[in-house]
Parts: sequence; structure tokens; C-alpha cells
Amino acid sequence: MVALVNKHGVCIEAANAYGIRGAFATNLEVIEAHAKCAHTIMEQSKDRYAKAATTVYIFCLFSFTRDIRWVQKNLFENYHYGLRVGDIQMAMYSYMMGLYYELVNGRSLVAVTEETRETIAQIKVMNRASQLDLLAVLFQSMLNMKGESEDPLVLKGEAMDETALDPASMTTWNDALIVGYKGLLNAYCGNHQANAEEILEKMPYVIKEIGGDGIVMWLDIYVAVSCLHVARSRGKRSPKYRKHGQNISKKVKRWIAQGCPNLLHLDYLLNAELAVLKGDFKKAVKSYKTSIKIGEKMGRVNDAGLASERLGEYLLEKKDGAGARKALLNSIEFYKLWASDYKVESVRSKHEEVLRPVSVFQQ
Repeated sequence: MVALVNKHGVCIEAANAYGIRGAFATNLEVIEAHAKCAHTIMEQSKDRYAKAATTVYIFCLFSFTRDIRWVQKNLFENYHYGLRVGDIQMAMYSYMMGLYYELVNGRSLVAVTEETRETIAQIKVMNRASQLDLLAVLFQSMLNMKGESEDPLVLKGEAMDETALDPASMTTWNDALIVGYKGLLNAYCGNHQANAEEILEKMPYVIKEIGGDGIVMWLDIYVAVSCLHVARSRGKRSPKYRKHGQNISKKVKRWIAQGCPNLLHLDYLLNAELAVLKGDFKKAVKSYKTSIKIGEKMGRVNDAGLASERLGEYLLEKKDGAGARKALLNSIEFYKLWASDYKVESVRSKHEEVLRPVSVFQQ
């Protein structure tokens, strides 16, 4: 399609061709170039409807090289346009992708879940409930992290019940999305072994079905964090998990070098995990703290909380009770900003002893 466009002239379908081709590229300069070509063609089109349909893929591509908030703004604008023209499917996909970036962007889960609940109610009124499957995965993941589920590792609650799903009737897109988000939940909830032993093997399938690295790069990073954690104590299988973590770390560094502005804090988190494996205490602590500082500055309080928690638990292993207590208290504050009641209570209960108030007589 791209070759035909170059030969015969532009059309709105060409924007889709550039978008799809760019989604599966690995070099950010190539991805940015394809996104810009698609965007230019889209802007030249007089067909507003076709432009809106094309926008979703294009702005997902831009998530590699542009600030996520700019990407979200365009996706949510596209959602409202889809509603106005009656294309609910386009509106749904635009909203879903915008919501996906909300989850990794660290915005308050209270605000996001309230807005999503209203959106779902609006869609149901339009008798389009059958199109809610994909949105339900994102919504329930947020509810789980917020603390509104019996088991944070099972997508079961207000939005959906994964235990009642019929595998034969699910689309591969929906199945892959569930797998990807289970990986995210596992990382935040400390179920690292499940990520290493179950989710890791499925990540190529997730990338293939969801649409390339641009959409799943965060999920890949969280699974890598889990693999590096498990590599600390897995004996003969340790090299497999260590190598995966190293490969993802190299990929993230390559993306950052090519202009990705959204992953620097996670790059330092991976640096910290790799330093722990090497036994480099000073580098590990410094990298954790840098990840926290950058994450906080970027507004990614979810990841700042995760890095603080990881730092606290590492310092506990090194018998630094005071340092661990400070880091864990910081993680609680970040999780409060994220409005993740589950994580706040999880850290408090798991580390109750070290977090117990210290009297002046004990100091």
C-alpha cells in the first residue's frame, strides 16, 4: 500500500498503511517518520470521518516519541467525535487507548474510574454493551489496583469476571489484553514468579495481537522487572530471566536514545534491578532513587511508588531498617496520590513491623 501511494498519490487509506507499518517497526526514527507521514496524509483529507478512524493508530504510534498527555488529548477528542457522528466502534477504541495510557500515566484512580464508569453507562444507554469487552479489561484492572476486588490478581468485579469467560468465544485481542494486564497486576502486587513462569512466555503473543511494541512497551517492562526479581533466587533458571531483563533494558535505552520521552524513570528502575543482581549496592540504591525522583517529576506516581517499594524491600534485605522504613513510607504516599487503596494497605500490612512508629526513646 505504501509503495502504491508513493506511485499514484495520497489517499486516506495510505495513512492507515503508514500507521500499521510503523506499529511493527523497532526503530523510533522509522516509527516517527511513519507516524508523521500518516498524520500529514490524514490532515490533507477532507473526509473528517475517515480522519477520525485513522487517528487512533497514528497517535498510538506517537506514544513512542511524544509526551503521553498529548497523545491522550487527541485520543479523547477522537472519542467525542466518534460519538457525535455515531461511530461507536471508533469512539470505543479511541477511549480504550486513551484509558490505557491513563493507567500507566499515574493519574488518580478515583478520577479515572469515575469517568470510566460514566462512559460505560453512556455506552450501555446506546445499546452498545457488546462492545465493552476490551474496555472492561482496563476498567477492572484499575478497580483491582484501587482495591475494589476480592483478589487483586483476578479480573473479577464490577466490570468483568475473567473466571466466567468462555475461551472459545473470546477474540485474540481480548485474550491478549487480559494476559498483558495480568502481567502489570502481577508486577505491582509482587507476584513476580507468575510473570516469570507464565506471562513471559506469552508476551510475544501479546505484542503480536495487540499491535506492536508501541502499545505494550510498558507491560513488557513490568514483566522484565519481575524476571529480574526472580533471577535473584532461581538457581539454574536465573540466566534466562536475567537475560530477558537485560534485553528489555537495552531496548528501553535504545528507545530513549532515539527520542522516547516517557520511559526514563523505568529505565532507571531496570538499572536498579540489574545492579541488585550484580551485587552493586551503591548503584542499585542510586538508580532506585533516580527512578523515584524522575517518576515523581513526570507525574508517574504509580511507578514512583513501585520504585520506592522495591528500594525499601531491598534495603530490608541489606538490614538497613531506617532506610527501608523511609522508602516504604514514601511508597505509601505515592500510592495514596495514585489513589490505590490496595497498594497502600498491602505495603502497610506486609511491612507492619518496620513501619511501626518509632518512639523518641528508641531513636
